[in-house]
Amino acid sequence: MEHCDECGSMMSSTGDGWTCRNCGFNFSEDSGASEETIDTIRSEKSERRSTQSELSKVRNKLSLVTSTIIPLSCPSCNEVGATLDIENNTSPKFVCEKCGYRWETDS
Repeated sequence: MEHCDECGSMMSSTGDGWTCRNCGFNFSEDSGASEETIDTIRSEKSERRSTQSELSKVRNKLSLVTSTIIPLSCPSCNEVGATLDIENNTSPKFVCEKCGYRWETDS
């Protein structure tokens, strides 16, 4: 069974190709392509789906970590409660839930 490159839904076989059940995208296997070429394309599509699935899992876990309230006292207002802010390739910072102050820990 093939999955649509456009929307990820299941595709139906149409004899010499595939049609998406959801968005109507068509994929026809080139009749001149060797079976090895077709297998390579299928393998690459499978790897791409696997990689996208893994990225989705990492994003979900990162979202959970960054939305969890941590019981730390804010250096600015002394209120307890901060979230973790992870920016691209920078040190993680804590953000006070009360006043928005951002700080790094001494590690």
